[in-house]
Amino acid sequence: MKKLLLWIWLLMKRQIKNPAVILFLIGMPVIAIVIANIPAMTKAESPRVGIVASRQDDLSDRVLNQLLNGDYAVDFYQALDYEQLKEDVRMGKTECGYILDGKLTDRYQKKDYAESILQIKNKSDFVPSMAREIVFSAVFSVYAKDMATEYVRVSPLFDKDKERAMNLVSNNYDNYLSGTATFYMKFSRLDVSESIDVTAITDEAVTFPLKGILAILVYLAGLFGCVQWKMDEEKGVFLTLPYGFRIASRPIYAMIPTVLFAVSAELTMIFAGGAGNLSAEIWKMPLYVVAVILFSWGLNIILPSSKAVVSVIPVLLIASMVLCPIFVNVLTSVPAAKYLARLLLPYYYLS
Repeated sequence: MKKLLLWIWLLMKRQIKNPAVILFLIGMPVIAIVIANIPAMTKAESPRVGIVASRQDDLSDRVLNQLLNGDYAVDFYQALDYEQLKEDVRMGKTECGYILDGKLTDRYQKKDYAESILQIKNKSDFVPSMAREIVFSAVFSVYAKDMATEYVRVSPLFDKDKERAMNLVSNNYDNYLSGTATFYMKFSRLDVSESIDVTAITDEAVTFPLKGILAILVYLAGLFGCVQWKMDEEKGVFLTLPYGFRIASRPIYAMIPTVLFAVSAELTMIFAGGAGNLSAEIWKMPLYVVAVILFSWGLNIILPSSKAVVSVIPVLLIASMVLCPIFVNVLTSVPAAKYLARLLLPYYYLS
């Protein structure tokens, strides 16, 4: 047992002595830390934008809280009234300001959107243009949830379990709004004569590219461990070793680089803020690592030479980049591709 552990340690040292491996393992978390701290290091005083909103109106109050508590390129503050906001703009204390209608909830429910939000600005157009996008984005992020739940409430499609469907839509909307995934809607033609099982509703998402790219790197690490074993076998490295070492070496060669890259990938996602639900990530990554090791082990047994493994890697890499939800979710436009995607390990980790 001691000999086996010593041999594993020597194999690990072999990986660590590779400059390219060290560059990736240390470089990824370091770059994530630097990028995450650049805004704090270079932050200058942000332009101020005033907001006039009634706390008595539910929608106005929620939009106001969203703007005051959000992390934006401009700093929003609450002005007392129209006159104060107008004076702040005139005196140059703020670049622009927005006035939310005091009956915003009622007006939006009646689909009366015209002039429900008024803008006051100075001669400059740069900050007002940027602030306008932020304000309307905040309004939509707040009101869209109401629209979604209201649609479920009035739609006959959900009569069987309306309350549960409304809670499902509301919770999923909050998860997508605060998570790393991109929300989209998928429409299907339903046979309303049949009962609809709301528990069968599933969601698919395009994940943040960082997580997808790191998943691919962990995947490649296991595959290259397989290549390394084949190359050592061809050089006769295992001829002098006991048969038990030779059997154990196949998964060990895949395990060492996979675990090293997985640890580096997890640190990178944590430092970059792309880990999403950390408690879920704690068990997902170890399971993914085990799956990569087993897959690489099986590939090692099936393929006859290092050249054969090397020739398979580009195919798996390109298939993973295209079919797995990394940059775009191809499965939303080509549903049949999901059968090919299920052959790829990153698909399960990113789903």
